[in-house]
Amino acid sequence: MAIQSNTFSSFLRSRYLFHLHTDFVDGELSIADYFQFARKNNVEVLVFLEHIRKEPTYDVDRYVAQIRENSKNGVHALVGFEAKILSNGTLDIPDHCINVADVIGFAEHGGDFEDVCSLYRCIAQVVNRYSRLVWVHPGLWLKRKKIWNENLLTYLSLLQIISKRSDILIEQNKRYDLVPVRFAKTVPNSRRVIGLDSHRFSDLSIS
Repeated sequence: MAIQSNTFSSFLRSRYLFHLHTDFVDGELSIADYFQFARKNNVEVLVFLEHIRKEPTYDVDRYVAQIRENSKNGVHALVGFEAKILSNGTLDIPDHCINVADVIGFAEHGGDFEDVCSLYRCIAQVVNRYSRLVWVHPGLWLKRKKIWNENLLTYLSLLQIISKRSDILIEQNKRYDLVPVRFAKTVPNSRRVIGLDSHRFSDLSIS
C-alpha cells in the first residue's frame, strides 16, 4: 500500500525516486514503466508529481487508481501533483486533487508575479494555506527572469525560513540544479529531497 499522507516525508528514509512525470501529460513513461524500473533497481518508493491545473487535462481518477493499483510487491508509491503558485497566493489545483494527494509540489516558475516581493508574499501564503508540501525546483522563476544574482539573499532567506517548517520539504532538483549544490547545506538533510524531475528513462538515476 502507499505510504500514508500524514507521514509523507517518511520516504526520505527509503531508497526512493522523487518527482516523476508520466505519459498522462508530457512524460514519455507510463506509471507501469516506473514500477518496472523500481523493481529491477531495488527502489522502495516512487513519488509521482504529475502536472495539474484547476481544470485538469487528464483523467485524475485514472491516474490515482493506476498508482494505487501498482503500489505493491515491495514498491510503494505516493500520489502527487505539481501545481503552480497563482498571484493570489493559492495553488492551481482543484480541491479533489488536494484531497487525494499524498504530496503536493508547489512551483513558482510558472507564476505571473509583479516582482520579487510579490513572489515572496505568495510563497508565504501557500506554505501557510496547504499541507504535505514540497517546494520544487526552488528559484526557477528568478533564474528564468534573469534576476537571480541580485535576489540571492532573498532566495537564501526563503530557503532558511521554509526549511524550519517540519511539514514542508525542499527539493534539490537535478534537472535545474536548484537548490544549487553550493547552497545545499542551507537546507538540513531532514528537510531536503533529491528530485529527478523525470520525463524519460534517461532522467532516471539511483543515488
